[in-house]
Amino acid sequence: MNETELTENAESPQIGLLSRIVGTFTSPGRTAEAIGAKPNWLVPAIIIILLMLLFTYLAKPVIVQDTVTRIQQMMENKGVPQDQIDTVLNRIESSMGVRMFAGVTATTAFGIFIWAAIWLFISNIILGVQASYAQMLGINVYRYFITTIGLLIKLPIMLSKQTMNVHFSLATFLPDDQKTTFLYKMLMQVELFNIWAIVVLSIGIAVVSKLDTKKVWPWVVLVYVVWYVVQAALGSLFGG
Repeated sequence: MNETELTENAESPQIGLLSRIVGTFTSPGRTAEAIGAKPNWLVPAIIIILLMLLFTYLAKPVIVQDTVTRIQQMMENKGVPQDQIDTVLNRIESSMGVRMFAGVTATTAFGIFIWAAIWLFISNIILGVQASYAQMLGINVYRYFITTIGLLIKLPIMLSKQTMNVHFSLATFLPDDQKTTFLYKMLMQVELFNIWAIVVLSIGIAVVSKLDTKKVWPWVVLVYVVWYVVQAALGSLFGG
């Protein structure tokens, strides 16, 4: 290890797992410095998956009901006979147990790795720096705590209202009959916890890439806008 590396390691804050989780919310810049020096992404990734499984377990009745209602409406709109609808819905309800939890585990893990690869591409190829994949995994996995904690905060409202359609977003100002439209689906993404996660992610990528945040956040926002447009388009098309 050369003198520069020793100096950088000495200046980098060495903080533990709990402090990193709290710091993601309270001091993202300092937390990102610690992640950049020592990513340690595996344990927080496991915690995120466990939290998502806990959320799914607690919200399962509402998730099942929302899914059944959505599929029933789609089939009714297509003129499917009621007896066929009942058969399909019964089959869906009986098979949403293990498959649901397996799906949550797979999609959460997949998202952690894929989004980290996207941010690595942005930093190293587009912005021309040399961050590591482990660093991007660390930055990405800790920003998941913001959206995951957001889900857990919204959970009591979901359970009381018996719907998954709970969000602190601009879509709140639209009437209920707009819920299946592209505009509603798009505005639903402009939500407190999503915006917070984007800000923290931009800071984190900038810190580990040793760039000004002003150079990073437009790319992060652009990627998420494209992602939200795709989600909104698919949601309005399939009634999701």
